[in-house]
Amino acid sequence: MRLLVFRALWGMTGPLAQQIEQVAGAGYDGFELWPSQWTISRQEMQALAAQFGQKLIVGAALPTKAELEPALLALAEFEPVRINLHSGRDHMTRDEASAFFEEALRVEEKIGVPVGHETHRGRILFTPWDTAYYLRQFPTLKITADYSHWVN
Repeated sequence: MRLLVFRALWGMTGPLAQQIEQVAGAGYDGFELWPSQWTISRQEMQALAAQFGQKLIVGAALPTKAELEPALLALAEFEPVRINLHSGRDHMTRDEASAFFEEALRVEEKIGVPVGHETHRGRILFTPWDTAYYLRQFPTLKITADYSHWVN
């Protein structure tokens, strides 16, 4: 197995092509971006990634279960190696959050792209204790571990 190293475009400035060129020049295997933050087409995004030899992770914030299938189908069209989600909301009940993850896992299997649910403030996985609960409940659930959100 080979470890792939990605750079999020979050916090970078300048035109998208320049950002991707900087990421590639720094030796990363790919980059993560949220398509909703850019106005270029999916095809243009894929062409830029290919131009610089970069793999792609795409992400989105999806606060409700109803948004999962249409959003994940659209994100899968980018042909990413992974999808990163800010999943649900921290005020969801365990039943609501469990239903969210059941639907997310169903759609993940349908699209064939791994989906990571980020440990993030304001989201279902906003504490280590809740994250552990859902990982026990859903053994195939994948996380994107941004532990900085658990540190005050």
